[in-house]
Amino acid sequence: MEYLGEDVAVVNQEPYKKWFIKALPSRLEIVRRLILRKELDYSYESLYECFSFLKEHLVKRETTEEENLKLKEELPVYYRDSFEPQKYTILSPTYSIAYDIGIYWGEIMIRKFNKQWSIYEDEEAYKYGYPIIDLESKRHNVVFCPIWVMSITATKIAQDDSGLAAFKASVKTWDESFLNA
Repeated sequence: MEYLGEDVAVVNQEPYKKWFIKALPSRLEIVRRLILRKELDYSYESLYECFSFLKEHLVKRETTEEENLKLKEELPVYYRDSFEPQKYTILSPTYSIAYDIGIYWGEIMIRKFNKQWSIYEDEEAYKYGYPIIDLESKRHNVVFCPIWVMSITATKIAQDDSGLAAFKASVKTWDESFLNA
């Protein structure tokens, strides 16, 4: 059952969750062997090393005018006026690396804050079907979706719009959200 790269919003959630949990060790092994090339210490410093690896190995190509037109047409009508054409399209190897780094970031937060993975079940939300970590706060309803955040980070890198300082700020913001939950 292959889910990586598949649109998770169309898959039955329970089998996907079982697959995801079962795949965690092998995905973390990729981070250990390919990206960090050392034992995982579940620290923010190692996460920053992962970011640098992603930035250095990002695979992209220029987006065609036809692709941008298709993207715009897929948007709800009320968003189309604010659509900005994408200069680059990120290719699958980059999303796979971002996925694995997102898992690693999630595991860092799980260990640090004693949380666990779940699958986002609100069908109306953009995060539907994504693996998440719930902050379980009485004050606000916030879920952390590290795989989605890393996908967005990869997009920002492709647009030359994200450096290590910005990534560290994002990590700090999420850390504070967990601390204040």
